[in-house]
Amino acid sequence: ELDNPMRDPGDGTIISATNISIVTYAGDGLWSRQEDIYNPLRFVQAGVKWCKKARELGTLDDEAAAWLEQLGART
Repeated sequence: ELDNPMRDPGDGTIISATNISIVTYAGDGLWSRQEDIYNPLRFVQAGVKWCKKARELGTLDDEAAAWLEQLGART
């Protein structure tokens, strides 16, 4: 399981979501493929949490604010 931390929203808070990566060895020092398994809803939840924290801290940029607004996550 791999952690995917988002950048610091401004106060040191760590917000992240996890995924599992399956890497298949092909032999002779080579990899044949990589497959990532994750729950997209967990990444959306982490993104919303990050945006809300950044908004609270005054560090939310316009693009992230528009994304949050589009999701309807105003509160």
